[in-house]
Amino acid sequence: AGYLHQMTPGFTYYAVGGSGLHAALAKYGTADEDAPDYVVVGEGEGLDYRAVTIGITMLLRSRSKLIGTNPDVSLDGMYGGRPAVLPGCGALIAPFQVGSGMEPLFVGKLSQVMYQQGLNALGKKPGEVFMIGDRPETDIKGAAQSGIRKILFTTGRFGRDDPYPDHLPRPDPNID
Repeated sequence: AGYLHQMTPGFTYYAVGGSGLHAALAKYGTADEDAPDYVVVGEGEGLDYRAVTIGITMLLRSRSKLIGTNPDVSLDGMYGGRPAVLPGCGALIAPFQVGSGMEPLFVGKLSQVMYQQGLNALGKKPGEVFMIGDRPETDIKGAAQSGIRKILFTTGRFGRDDPYPDHLPRPDPNID
C-alpha cells in the first residue's frame, strides 16, 4: 500500500483478498468499484465470480493496473481447523491475468520494492541484514536480487532433501 501511495498519492483501488489487505490499502487509498487506479489481489478469502468479473472489467475498460502481493501459488496454513495447502496470490491472481491479458506487478515478496521498503524501515543497508525464507523461487531469489544475504529454512515448503533448482541463486547458509 505504501508503494502504491508513492506511485499515485491518493490512489483508488479494488481489492480482492483478506481483511489485512483491505486495511492496508484503506490506510493510503480509497476503495472504488467503478474506475480504480489499481486492481489489487492478495491472499485469503474474497475471490468469487463477482470479484473476478468486476476486476477484469476494470482492467479492460478503466485501464486499471493489476497488482499482486506476491507470486507464491500456494502456502501452508489452516482451513476449517485443519492443516491445508492454501492457494497463494500467484494462484488467485491467475483469473485476472488470463481474463485481461495483463501481467501483474508483484509488490510483495520477490519484488525489490518490498525489500527496499524493509531496509528503509530498519535504517539498514543490504549487507547488514538477512532474509530468512523457506522458498528458493521467491524468498531466496528476491533477497539475492536486492543484494541481501539469504538463509534458507528447509523445514517448510522446501525440504532438505529436495533438489535445489540450478537456475536460482544459492542461499548463504541452510538451517534445518
